Amino acid sequence: MGRRRRKNAKKQALCSVCQNSYVSSSSFLTRCSTCTTMSRHTLCDGCFHKHIFTTISNDITSRVICPEPMCDTELSKEIIQSAFHAFGNQPLWEDYVSRSNWHGKSNQWIKNFSVRCPDCRVPIEKNGGCDRMTCTQCLLCFSWVRAKFS
Repeated sequence: MGRRRRKNAKKQALCSVCQNSYVSSSSFLTRCSTCTTMSRHTLCDGCFHKHIFTTISNDITSRVICPEPMCDTELSKEIIQSAFHAFGNQPLWEDYVSRSNWHGKSNQWIKNFSVRCPDCRVPIEKNGGCDRMTCTQCLLCFSWVRAKFS
C-alpha cells in the first residue's frame, strides 16, 4: 500500500534556476498574466526577483521580459514594483521609475545624469563603483564628485 497524499498538502515545485524546492501556490510575487493564466511558474520568488533586479541593474531603461521558459511577455511596471517592494529595493525602484520616465529625452538625460570630462568635455555617466573616473575618449583620470560640483 502506498502513502496517500492529504487533500490539503501543498504542492512542492523545483525552481528551474536555483534547484531549490518551494511551494508553488504560496508565491507572493505577481507574475505575468500569460504565466498566471497557464499556471506555469517554474521559478521561486527569489529567482524571479533576481531576474528583474539584474535586468534593471544592467540597463535601467531596458524592457524586463518574463523569465519563465517559453514566455516572452514584457513585465508591467506593477509587477516590477511588487518585486522591488517585496524584497525591499525601494531606491532602485525609484531610480527605475525616474530613468524610465526620461527615456527618449537624451539631451535632458545627459544634462541631469552625467558630468562632462574636464579635459575633452565628453558626457560621462556614473553607474556605480567608486568616484574615480577615466574618460574613454581622452583617458583623463578625474574625480566624479569634483567634476559634478565644479
